[in-house]
Amino acid sequence: MSKEKYYQKDATTRGVAVSLKFKLWKFFGLPIFHHIPFNALRINILRMFGAHIGDKTYISRHATIVHPYLLDIGENSSIDFATIVRGKFMIKNNVSIASCCILCNTGHDVRSRAFTFECGENIIESGVFVGMGSFVLKANIGIAAVVGANSFVTKDVPANSIVYGNPAVVKGTRLPQDEFDKYTFD
Repeated sequence: MSKEKYYQKDATTRGVAVSLKFKLWKFFGLPIFHHIPFNALRINILRMFGAHIGDKTYISRHATIVHPYLLDIGENSSIDFATIVRGKFMIKNNVSIASCCILCNTGHDVRSRAFTFECGENIIESGVFVGMGSFVLKANIGIAAVVGANSFVTKDVPANSIVYGNPAVVKGTRLPQDEFDKYTFD
């Protein structure tokens, strides 16, 4: 009686085209991306690999975008130095993600014998600020919310709130409600 291998590749979670895109990005696109000093060229390289990026968006050359073909960024947003974006994210307009953050919505199903790869989809709404060193794991962030530095976010963040800590919890509101209602944040 032969034993089944514990770790197996699951062909249903990744197609050939996705696997090829990932490998091309990993071995050619990402190393080039890190050495380009001009933001406009970095943005164009990300677009070549499938990212949807709006105008006036800044992405540091020291940021790591693991899956550019899963990334959608609006206008006037920024991703700073040493930030890692892994998985499928929709980052809307006027969002600022500070240095050394990790945005992740991927992982493996630990209950699966094949340890299958999972990838969710999360949204960071317009007007959001994510403080330095924060870790956002499979969570959506509402309009105009602020995530304090070094926070560990594992649950959805309500609009117009300030969260921080490990785990991150709501500590207050960013703007008074009447003032918040005046803005569209787009």
